Amino acid sequence: MEFRAEVTYPADLQVVLAMLKDPEYQRERLRLAGMEAESIEVMSTDNGFASVVKITQNADDIRVPPMAKRFIPADGVRATITEFWDEEGDSGTIALDLAGLPIDFTATSRLRGAGESVKRLVEGTIQVRVPLIGKKIEAQAVQHVKDIVEAEEQAARAYLS
Repeated sequence: MEFRAEVTYPADLQVVLAMLKDPEYQRERLRLAGMEAESIEVMSTDNGFASVVKITQNADDIRVPPMAKRFIPADGVRATITEFWDEEGDSGTIALDLAGLPIDFTATSRLRGAGESVKRLVEGTIQVRVPLIGKKIEAQAVQHVKDIVEAEEQAARAYLS
């Protein structure tokens, strides 16, 4: 299932890039989305920078249809979210590894300055490889992405104020 989400940051591109590199901002945006980071690492790469965030979400807190609960490990879901940004900082990719779950997630991000603000456009695809209920889970996953985007916008406003 394809998705598209947009975030508006109330700052110029250089300030937004500095924010995206800040582990404390990463931690706060996850907290507002109902998740807690186990670790956050931001590093320079040959052609930009990357952030790697590892989280574990309690099995009871994961919203899926009752028939899909059997696919969720009892000790929760471990996820690694890696964002790669290019040298200019205006485009990147998001990789999501959901350890052992039959879910594929791919996305791209683009930052576009508009005066005193920057818009981030995230476009991607979520595929759940579970017969019969995969599409229903995909729809819930897309809604979860939109919830995370709302949390990100809220965290950015607080961080940048």
